[in-house]
Amino acid sequence: ISNSSNTIGKGTFLEGNVETYGNIRIDGKITGNVKSKSKVALGPSSSIQGNIMSQNADIEGEVRGKVEIA
Repeated sequence: ISNSSNTIGKGTFLEGNVETYGNIRIDGKITGNVKSKSKVALGPSSSIQGNIMSQNADIEGEVRGKVEIA
């Protein structure tokens, strides 16, 4: 399960919380919280209005919220 990979592409707008056991790469915009048991990678075009909780994070985009790495 933890080897799964998810992508939210550029030009995609999502409203709501996202939760995954695997890695997730976000290049679009999310209004809501993002939670991963693995890694969250935000590309340069990404925008998150919400909190991020993960084991690892690579952030190039914009985050308006709290980032918690545990």
